[in-house]
Amino acid sequence: MEGDTVRLIIWGVFGCFGFVVFLLILRALSRLEEADKSNATAPKPDMEKLPSLSRKRNALGALISTERSAPVVPTILRDLSLAKLQEATDQFNALNLIKIGSSGDFFAGVLEDDEHIVVRRMDDSKSERMMQTEMEIHATQQSHRYVVPLLGQCSEARQKLFVYKFISKGDLATALTRCRTGASGLSADGGRTEQPVMKSLPWITRLKIATETAQALCYLHFDCQPPILHKDIKSSSILLTDEYEVRLGSLSHAQKVNDNGGNLLSYDIFCFGKVLLDLISGLDVSGAEDPYAESWVAKAMPYIESDSYSDGLLALIDPSLVVEEDFTREIVGVAALARACLNPTSLKTLNMKLICQALHNPNQLLDG
Repeated sequence: MEGDTVRLIIWGVFGCFGFVVFLLILRALSRLEEADKSNATAPKPDMEKLPSLSRKRNALGALISTERSAPVVPTILRDLSLAKLQEATDQFNALNLIKIGSSGDFFAGVLEDDEHIVVRRMDDSKSERMMQTEMEIHATQQSHRYVVPLLGQCSEARQKLFVYKFISKGDLATALTRCRTGASGLSADGGRTEQPVMKSLPWITRLKIATETAQALCYLHFDCQPPILHKDIKSSSILLTDEYEVRLGSLSHAQKVNDNGGNLLSYDIFCFGKVLLDLISGLDVSGAEDPYAESWVAKAMPYIESDSYSDGLLALIDPSLVVEEDFTREIVGVAALARACLNPTSLKTLNMKLICQALHNPNQLLDG
């Protein structure tokens, strides 16, 4: 009798537990049903207004993502005080000097919030026009993803200063030089450091740099209204992030082009042709202003006339570049594109949209 009582108690406990679990399951199902109803009545996003990425294969056979619309980022310029910029650059200490350019002196600096910046101090006699042009490019229109970000400006005590985001890898000319010889560089905290010889930039990276630079120029020539002539395209104007993504700088000499000055844009295309030769040869032909550079280009042109991987073209290729067999036709194709950019006759029929298309598949330049 006592054993029957114990069994009844145990069964009763299990029955109560099962009933409680049943009630919890019903409650959960009820909440799910309410959530479904809420989602059904909520407004659905307009899919056409969402950023969309299309994926396609590039000339290297690798899947890449390309934005359907021009990649732009909002520009919000800050007004920074002279005192803050002096503190950030240690009173414009010579140790923080990155380079002396035709558009001013560039200093590395760090703001209070540990934000790494580059400050350009401009010559007062040239600064007004330079500041106005560059401010219009960055402030009145959204900046292109591949244009170096302008963070702010300062006009105080006769000082004209622009503040840019610090781009970690420096410029393309320096990167190509370090692949061959090594060079001293500037660390993010502004200190000088001896840079070891870099591993050579692989061809796929060089082609990526060429393509993104062309896209930045395409933005200036076609998306900006009126079109903008960069006027200073060279390897030292092309900055590189840690991922070797392009940030096009040196916009101080840029100028607007009116309806009757479309042929002026050909100057950017001509200079871009020299940048393509830099990427192939590892030299800084685009930035050199001596007779040797012009002589080198003149002697190089016959070697890229044949549209084939000849011994002459092989002699032009950067010796630090390991050329895989799969990429030889691409190198010949890019060389042919450089030739077209530098040829006065073909230059008349080129524009940056056509160049962008060609760089997505350089092999097509050798077909037919």
